[in-house]
Amino acid sequence: MAADDSSSWCEASVALTASARTVVHIVRGSVRHRIVGIYALLIAFNALVWLWARVALQGQPVLLGTALVAYGLGLRHAVDADHIAAIDNVTRKLMHEGKRPISAGSFFALGHSTIVIIASVRRARRANQFAFSDSTASDLSSPRAKNIHLSFFRNL
Repeated sequence: MAADDSSSWCEASVALTASARTVVHIVRGSVRHRIVGIYALLIAFNALVWLWARVALQGQPVLLGTALVAYGLGLRHAVDADHIAAIDNVTRKLMHEGKRPISAGSFFALGHSTIVIIASVRRARRANQFAFSDSTASDLSSPRAKNIHLSFFRNL
């Protein structure tokens, strides 16, 4: 922090009344406590999920590794520019309307993850429909196998 910044802060702080300084201090403290609480909750939830994954996937290191890669890719996907822009647009709109956009990001994440889960379940069901049970489908050059591949890529 530069010397000019600290002196301007001191001047602004002196200009505030004692009660206003108390309110600023309380609000600043409560925001800090909220942020710490949110991070503690997120860390605890993630620890519980990874503990469950460790127990559920015991003896299957490939699946545990796949889960770790999916988790990492999901974290990277969370900060894609289109997601940040969507949350920013909603936040600005709510602020323009005089509303408080406290949980805009949380609702975006909830809605987005719900859609991803629904799409994954639908894709898994669709893949189970095309299980290779007969010999004609197991031949990858057969017309039926080509149709299966095309329908899969069409659903992407």
